Amino acid sequence: MKNLFLLIFTLSIVTSCVQVREVKDVVTLTQNVQRIAVLPLKTTIEHKIWMKEDKYQDLCHEKSEQLQAKLIKQLEFYQRSGKLPAEIMPADEVNALLFGANYPKTPLNDIELCQLLHVDAILIGDISILEPVSEGAAIAINSLSNGNVSAMTNYVQMTLRLATATQTQSIWSASTASSGYLGSNKHFMVNRVIRRVVRNMPYNLRKPRYKKALKG
Repeated sequence: MKNLFLLIFTLSIVTSCVQVREVKDVVTLTQNVQRIAVLPLKTTIEHKIWMKEDKYQDLCHEKSEQLQAKLIKQLEFYQRSGKLPAEIMPADEVNALLFGANYPKTPLNDIELCQLLHVDAILIGDISILEPVSEGAAIAINSLSNGNVSAMTNYVQMTLRLATATQTQSIWSASTASSGYLGSNKHFMVNRVIRRVVRNMPYNLRKPRYKKALKG
């Protein structure tokens, strides 16, 4: 196993506004995965001035599980089309086991998480959904600049990584971001970044580099 790690090197690829990092034999490794658990995404939302801290944390937690469900739904689309042969563990089962282990207050590494959830791999990540400037402020800024400046009203950034029960390092990760201006819809932007990331997973054999690797 030690020799395997010595042979692995990480590639950095920028494709479709997504930065991808993966080990050399990522396709081979992912083909051996039979069951995947998607953990709730660590979520940061805009902290409104009127929000008390406990309310803000509750909203972040609620959003985290909503986005976990969105990510699973997108993965299931690939599963139904035959591109993703692995089984996706139901979110309620994942969350019940995590709650029982007091995670994330009790930290667990990737291999320990796989063992706890009885899966071959986990998808774990984070997402930020921010509003740098309000719609009203954006209108004022754009007006004062005579249209020379467009103020950003929404910003979504997401990072996701795939780790297995046998590797001490992630075998694949991707990050992407989306910026929105006046009239933009952050819910649409969230869906877009999730689709971008999932499209770049090594299960999507439409990607030439993955198709070539599988045939090779």
